[in-house]
Amino acid sequence: MCRVEQIGGVADGGRDLIIHGRGGKIVVECKYWRNKSIGRPIVQKLHSAVVSERATKGMVITTGRYTAKAEECVRQLPGGVSIKLRDLNWLADQAQAAGIRLVTGSGDSVIHDLPATDMAGLRAMLSGILAPVKSHPASAAELLETTLASLRLEAYYVVTANVDQDFTTGAGRIRSVHEHGIRGVYSARDGSRTDRARASFLLEGARLGGPPRIPAVPCPVYKEDFALGGPSLKRIVAERLIRKYSSTVRYTGRNRVSYRKDCRIGPRSVHITDIRQVRMPKYVMRLGFLKKRYRCSLVQNGDGARITDSDLYECGVCGRHAGEACLLCNSCGAMAHAPRLFGSHSHRCGDCKKTICGNCAFWVRRLLLFKRMLCGRCADRRPGARRAR
Repeated sequence: MCRVEQIGGVADGGRDLIIHGRGGKIVVECKYWRNKSIGRPIVQKLHSAVVSERATKGMVITTGRYTAKAEECVRQLPGGVSIKLRDLNWLADQAQAAGIRLVTGSGDSVIHDLPATDMAGLRAMLSGILAPVKSHPASAAELLETTLASLRLEAYYVVTANVDQDFTTGAGRIRSVHEHGIRGVYSARDGSRTDRARASFLLEGARLGGPPRIPAVPCPVYKEDFALGGPSLKRIVAERLIRKYSSTVRYTGRNRVSYRKDCRIGPRSVHITDIRQVRMPKYVMRLGFLKKRYRCSLVQNGDGARITDSDLYECGVCGRHAGEACLLCNSCGAMAHAPRLFGSHSHRCGDCKKTICGNCAFWVRRLLLFKRMLCGRCADRRPGARRAR
């Protein structure tokens, strides 16, 4: 349990709250600034309060914004002192988790939590994903064993921006950039750009809105914070768009001489029009088919799920990616490339039609030049059957 000591007042010395917990004291400074930004002096004042109180860390909470110098000051603090900068995004997240409706001058401030599912729903999604896998007599869904290791609600910023700039010389306009509605997905931890496949998957099925729904699952649940502040995010997005749309242009002047000009997008030409906070469920699982075990991560948007970071489709014969329409061996549980005419890594038993990988296959001579592939059980009934590999 924690004890909260409220101080506040005009001469509070940078201390509105002191939280006494098991890990030590936390000094909190609150600023209800709607149209102002928190600068370096507020951070330095809190740092002095943390040191004088012999606290373990400090925290600034504001309804406004932080300047780049304030964020730089936090990064340059001496070791042993930790200060967190919490803005309206973080405050909205905490309010929503507590069931409090937070209203700002621009309307409701909402964290968009994409719906997560329970074990039954998770198994149903996996069954749908595994439907293209060839498997007989049992389907991949029937052989599937699942163990959920963790559920992580990954935090992202979905940013929409416009870029507008014209480049002119004495020869006239040589380049124009007017790109509107540029959408990108960025990590809420450090602002790194999310890979294209995951970003498009999040955007194409994301039904943004609604309260968070965390199902009852037999594993730890981790909820990521929106740790990156608004100014840092905008700076990262602007720098990326500047790099993307800046280029060197060749043009011919009025004197018919060829020139080169570096057309670099200016920061004022990048306009952030919308920032949304989204959490996407990521399930870390261990899957099993008969004797084989696989690692797997599954991400879920509002409409479906997709497997990432997995060795599930790795061919048990050659080790390469076998594709989603591969074959599941009903003898050992290995995935393998679908059957082909020559050099096949998988087969169907010629007697019982069981799907088998090349490592579990046997063969007997058929006619003079052909082989009949068999599973282990059928091979036991055929004298002279030889292992394929």
